[in-house]
Amino acid sequence: MITLKDPLVNYHFGAAASTAADYNNVVDIRGEVVLLTRNVRIVGDNTDLNKDWGGQMVTSDTMEASGTQRSGLTELSSVEFKNCGQKQTYNAAIRFDGANTNNQIVTGVVAH
Repeated sequence: MITLKDPLVNYHFGAAASTAADYNNVVDIRGEVVLLTRNVRIVGDNTDLNKDWGGQMVTSDTMEASGTQRSGLTELSSVEFKNCGQKQTYNAAIRFDGANTNNQIVTGVVAH
């Protein structure tokens, strides 16, 4: 949970409409777009206690049904990930899944 002193100025999601209808009305894959210049803590919430699933940040390149190529980009600095990832899987707190078209930048980040 975050508390803002002032309301957000820019649009928060990567797209106005949910993508759930494109994925069997289940998955909304819009990414949140935000520029933060201060130290940030991202803390996962274990809602599935059997798998210790806290959360993850995934960057990927995708091809839409129309043939449009979408390129993921991550630039992280001074961010802490706590209680994220999933035990005994390849689902790490920070994951790059086929993100090949951009140079990803991760500096001063801790994940535990």
